[in-house]
Amino acid sequence: MSNTALMAVWRIEVRPAAKKLVLVYFSDRMSERTGQLNPSVSTVAKDCGLSEKQARRYIHELVADGLVEADGNHRGGDPRTSKNYRLTFVDQGATPPTHGSPPQKLPLPSTGGDHSHPREGTPPAHGSLISKEPVMNQKEAQGKPALSAKQSKKKAELTFAAWYTQITEAGEKAISTYAPVLNFAEQVGLPLEWIDLAWQQFKRDHIARTDKQQADWRLTFLNYCRKGWLNVWKARRDGTFYLSDAGVMLAKELGVDVPNESQAQTPSLLAGCI
Repeated sequence: MSNTALMAVWRIEVRPAAKKLVLVYFSDRMSERTGQLNPSVSTVAKDCGLSEKQARRYIHELVADGLVEADGNHRGGDPRTSKNYRLTFVDQGATPPTHGSPPQKLPLPSTGGDHSHPREGTPPAHGSLISKEPVMNQKEAQGKPALSAKQSKKKAELTFAAWYTQITEAGEKAISTYAPVLNFAEQVGLPLEWIDLAWQQFKRDHIARTDKQQADWRLTFLNYCRKGWLNVWKARRDGTFYLSDAGVMLAKELGVDVPNESQAQTPSLLAGCI
């Protein structure tokens, strides 16, 4: 139990109440001495009286709000083990962020891994923001020749491997808290576990490529998801989705348990028009 975390958590505005309960539960379960906090989703659901789907959603939202971080890779190291979480509002000198406000930027340890699935920023070992480049002083900056627009654009474009190494060394997350991806999944009705799988496939497809460079690899991943190019899920005409054969095999290979069907139904684009 962490008395520090429990004292701090009550000063944070979080809604709905069930989501606040999950945050209080994390504060209670965190080790005061080591900071270790790695309950499974099923344990959180059972102890908080929630379904696993609810518990998983609230944990993802707390990560997106900047109140919780998933250290290590997107599943805490071994894909068959629970994530190790960190409560940002009990860090030294940290001010508890308010739900709905931009999350406070805190220094993160270099873990060598991601999560996914996604704060805009940590990626998984299988495959969770801005590079910390040294700032030139004024004299050095004046001695540098100005770059043309074309040169500046070329400099900003990186291979996936170079970009991934850069954000990993900076202690950043890849897509686990990238808001556009989370919003897309919620709007369309895709389980976040499927987004994690899609990220693993995307990373495998691009990590060894040297012929493709992008200025924004997160946006590239989002476009792949939107167009279904990763073949992790399939759509039905009624607006529901199901895990593809490739998605099922990838989940088995990674040793993760994911839903085979989406629960949400995408509203018709013609609703109210005819």
